Amino acid sequence: MSFAVAFLKPDCLKKKLARTIYDIIEANGLRVVLRKRMRLNLPTVEELYHDWKDKDFYNDLCQYMVSGKIEVFVVEGNDAIGRLQKLVGERDSTTRSPNTIRGRFATSDRENVIHSTTNEETFRREVTLLLGKEARKWLKS
Repeated sequence: MSFAVAFLKPDCLKKKLARTIYDIIEANGLRVVLRKRMRLNLPTVEELYHDWKDKDFYNDLCQYMVSGKIEVFVVEGNDAIGRLQKLVGERDSTTRSPNTIRGRFATSDRENVIHSTTNEETFRREVTLLLGKEARKWLKS
C-alpha cells in the first residue's frame, strides 16, 4: 500500500463537489484515510507552488489559493500517487481528458477543483507542508 496527498481547491468547495469527487476516487479503488478542511496562508501557498514562481500565472494562483478554504486529503491504495494522478487529469485544459475529475469539473486552468502530488518526492514535501506533525504516519522511514 502507498499513499497520496491532494486537496480540493476553493472553487471545488464553493461548488459543493467534495462528496462527488470522493465518490469518484473511492469507486476507483482508493481509500480516503484523512480529510482536513483549512485555509492556507500566503507563505504556505508560495512554498507549495515554489516550482512555478517564474510563471506568469504564479501570483494569481497564489491569491486564488488563499481566497477560500481547501480540503486536504490523503488516499491509500496500490500505486496511490499514480492512480490518483490519472483520476485527477491534466492541469492544462487543452490536454486534459473529459473522463478525469478536472475534465468534468474544471472551469479554467486555475479553477480546476483539485491538486494532487505527482511523485514520491512531492508527496513527502506536500504532506509535510500541509499536515505538519500529523504527516508522520504516512511517511515511510
